[in-house]
Amino acid sequence: MTSDPHSAGLAAGYAAALAGFLVAARLRRSTWPRPSPPPIARPWRELAFLLVAVVATLAVGQLYQRDLLLPRAGADARNLGRAALEAANQLLIFSPLLLLIAWRGRPFRRHAWLPMDRLPERLAVGALLACLAAAAFLAVRGDPERLGQLGRFVARPTRIHVAVQVLLEDVAIALAFVRLAALTGRPRVTAIAIGALFAAGHVPALLADGAGAGELVPLLRDAALASAVLLVLRRGADVWWFACVHTVLDLTQYFPRT
Repeated sequence: MTSDPHSAGLAAGYAAALAGFLVAARLRRSTWPRPSPPPIARPWRELAFLLVAVVATLAVGQLYQRDLLLPRAGADARNLGRAALEAANQLLIFSPLLLLIAWRGRPFRRHAWLPMDRLPERLAVGALLACLAAAAFLAVRGDPERLGQLGRFVARPTRIHVAVQVLLEDVAIALAFVRLAALTGRPRVTAIAIGALFAAGHVPALLADGAGAGELVPLLRDAALASAVLLVLRRGADVWWFACVHTVLDLTQYFPRT
């Protein structure tokens, strides 16, 4: 991942949102109390079940790529009906992971970080933090005056399928992290290791493109950011607010430059 204005803006946006959430969690301790990790008696077995569900998810994703599910709308659906079909596609793709939670009798709150209490407040804070993240992104990218334009671009009802996809991706991350942390017994170390692996995964492609040592430096930022995301998500045990931020920043890739 190179240090272009877009990726630098994303890093700033996520950093601003994470800092904002820590403030919100401190002010609203009743909504985001410090969670205790869920007990998992046999983490190796639960991780194996998760891997099977991930393989099944990838298989359903291949059906989607071959147009064997519902009609595809792509990232920029032109009407609400097609966006709804695309949202249903995302539910089908991720259904093995959701079925795994139901089958294993695991509570969504603790094992997928989907608490249902005070949901309006969680989403409202997420929306405010998404605005903060968008402002930071645009400031770093060099066009802060376009915050209103980006807001209208993101808020179109036809973006609903993107929000569904991002939420389900975040749920999958929560499922994986909870199990890996139970396996290692050291959640902070696990988060840092995952962040490092995330960044290291970009190294072969960068080296193949002839990147020098200086061009690998942004990977340190990416590793730190990925670790911070996991640690802050663990602090709140709540992906609702983060999905709001994630959706907005994900959609910036389609937001045209002036």
